[in-house]
Amino acid sequence: MSQRNLEDPILIFKKIINPSKNPLLSIAIDHFHIQLDNLPTDLIPTVTYVVENHLNHDIKKIKQDTDGTVIYKLKGMVGLHGEETWQFVQKLHEILYNNHYTTFGHIPLRAYKCFDLLFFQHSTTIFDQELFTMYLLHGDTIELENSNHVINNAMVEVISEAWKGGIQKQSEDGARFKLKLKGYPFSTLNEMECLATDSLFANILEQLVSVGYSIDCSFTQIKFDKRIIFKRQKPVHRAKFMCLNTKFHCVRLVNAPDEIKEATEAMVKEMKLDMKKIKRDTPGCSLDMRFKNRGIWEQLEGHDTYVARSLLVALLGKYTELQYQFILSAELTEKQGEGSSSWFFMYDNEQVTAKHQLKVESQSRSPSPNRHSVHNSPRHSPRSHHHHHRSRSPRQSPRVQRTIHNGNTDAIKPFSGSERHLLPSALVSEPPPSYEEATKNC
Repeated sequence: MSQRNLEDPILIFKKIINPSKNPLLSIAIDHFHIQLDNLPTDLIPTVTYVVENHLNHDIKKIKQDTDGTVIYKLKGMVGLHGEETWQFVQKLHEILYNNHYTTFGHIPLRAYKCFDLLFFQHSTTIFDQELFTMYLLHGDTIELENSNHVINNAMVEVISEAWKGGIQKQSEDGARFKLKLKGYPFSTLNEMECLATDSLFANILEQLVSVGYSIDCSFTQIKFDKRIIFKRQKPVHRAKFMCLNTKFHCVRLVNAPDEIKEATEAMVKEMKLDMKKIKRDTPGCSLDMRFKNRGIWEQLEGHDTYVARSLLVALLGKYTELQYQFILSAELTEKQGEGSSSWFFMYDNEQVTAKHQLKVESQSRSPSPNRHSVHNSPRHSPRSHHHHHRSRSPRQSPRVQRTIHNGNTDAIKPFSGSERHLLPSALVSEPPPSYEEATKNC
């Protein structure tokens, strides 16, 4: 049985309550072709102009079908030649954004000799057409393009606080703002440094959404470089970010609340995976689960491939069920073809805190199994107490009690609009948007 290619994409779908009737516009780029599907007729001249003027290759042939498919065959090689293609994709992205298309998804398909596959969805929403790009370069540099002083100051603040080495150098050149960090957060293979990178990036995302910017889409390009486009949105001050890190034989959580740690442990036990070691709440890591199979995420064959993918899908589905919003999957520490996959989720911190408080109060009100002491029974004398000690019902551990009360879902419901007054107001300009309103287009 052949091995799974390490670059094979895993596609995960979720059900949409009110799906759009508009078909997805897709863009595929390989070495010699650019293909767009479901492209509106009125946008074809604009896209053709971009192809002609933002690539250093002449168009050899244009093929257009009646179903909205347009294929540009070029005279030179395009795909996988980084910077030129990136500039083209960036320009095309801006045009689609200005024509009310928002990013729906992105799949790198380099294993299939294809540069990238992007999906866009039409929306009637009027966008604040403000975008900026973040580049992760050379393993130690963050560069911002088309940012502003609010974004720049926020980045300096969060990196100074969240990264142990801090900032080594910062510079500004026109529309570009560059921060060189001490150390190499984006090219390390050290396990603990990978987690520190995840924590840093989670803090960066949290800081950016608090000043009104969220991820729109991301690309992995030349060598280890990554490019991430951010879009303007309403500020979100109650958002926190956690990360699921999958590397070799481990599942690790960074900045994760208790309910996520418990759900992850329960899911792994339910799937009866062979565990080697579990560590909880160690410095820099909320949960560290190591499997006996050292290659659970890589170099898999047959049934092992199914188990690894099933575990990942189950975890992502469980986090979504608990109202944690998936934001980004990236290999932030990629080096020499290896790296840890980091899955970032955003959640409402006040809602999670309120759920935890309800859970604690419910546990404190529940009767203890040993509410009546054996000493109150006439059948037990002080002399016979030790003899009968083993026959008593054992006191339930906090872990067992948590399992019992996790089943009481009626007591743990998300806050509705009418209950929002129970939570502290967000520290934003009046009137403050709700968490749902601010994050619905993230």
